[in-house]
Amino acid sequence: MSTPEITDKLAALTERFKQRLRDTQEYISQWQSAEHLNELIEISHKLAGTAGTYGFHELSPRMKELELHLLEISDQTITEEQAFEFYKKAQTLLDEALQTR
Repeated sequence: MSTPEITDKLAALTERFKQRLRDTQEYISQWQSAEHLNELIEISHKLAGTAGTYGFHELSPRMKELELHLLEISDQTITEEQAFEFYKKAQTLLDEALQTR
């Protein structure tokens, strides 16, 4: 495979990942209750592990930080307002990553 072909394939993979970030952002934006915190932990974990692979080097540690914070408080009772703030934080992180790439 030639270098231009590899570059094109990498660009296509990156574009697919960007769409995944947009879809995830939209998905999270629909959450209104604390029942999704475990799902947010899972999403944060996955994005922390994969974002750097696609060139989103700033997003990986920020999602890891969010994941760890959520894990620290996972045994506590969280209000709907607190949960909503975590959802907004995740959306902001995704938005910032998409704007920089």
